[in-house]
Amino acid sequence: MPGYIRNTVGIGSASGANTSLNLMVNIKFNESNGSAYPQNKANSGPVGLKRWFETYAVTPSMTTGAYTNVKWSEFKGSAIFGCTISIRNETYERYGRNDNGGIRITPLFGSVDSSGGGSFTVTVFTAKGGSQVASGTGTTAFTIGGTGSAGSPGSFPDSTYYVTVTNVHGSGASPASNSFGFYWKCAYNSKTDGQIRSDPVDPNSFNSSTGGQTIITPPDRTNPGDFSAGMTVLCKSKSFSVIPAASTP
Repeated sequence: MPGYIRNTVGIGSASGANTSLNLMVNIKFNESNGSAYPQNKANSGPVGLKRWFETYAVTPSMTTGAYTNVKWSEFKGSAIFGCTISIRNETYERYGRNDNGGIRITPLFGSVDSSGGGSFTVTVFTAKGGSQVASGTGTTAFTIGGTGSAGSPGSFPDSTYYVTVTNVHGSGASPASNSFGFYWKCAYNSKTDGQIRSDPVDPNSFNSSTGGQTIITPPDRTNPGDFSAGMTVLCKSKSFSVIPAASTP
């Protein structure tokens, strides 16, 4: 399934796997409803697709809220991208000085999965707007360690980092890119408060369908020194609605 519409735009897969808007929609439907959603929806029309893309995909070329004379060129540059996140608690040390917490991020979809020649950059900051802790660029998993919780007992703000995931499309001096940010709490030892939180003021973050903050806590997050099971997040909110029929105004 394409995660990025580069230049050529089509509705069904007949136009090419990396150009089909219907196949791109399936990324979100698979996330919400499993594989039952059909690969091609026969009655998809430009108005219904545009309404869906405005809500559930990053669409830098679209004129928001205009549903007459929809142009296929408006869909160019649309992206759905995300990552699988695993987190690791800092291990016990009397004074909380191990600083060996960590986060592992595996990029998903975007221009990398669409043969767009893209890459991902992951950056961890001490806080939103704070100083950079670490950064990496590539197409495979990133593991960033050497981070600490606030120690025991630890307070929420003191052990929370801000992470940005950026999908860079292509290469060159100024390639286009899309990004979203989220908060990561690095917990201490076997504490259960390690979690991932969306950024409710970032329109591209994985917030709820009503714009509220999404909080994700992996069930096996209490094993100090070990990474948790992966948690998959995608840009913007999950899709819980089908594409309107072609006749929908």
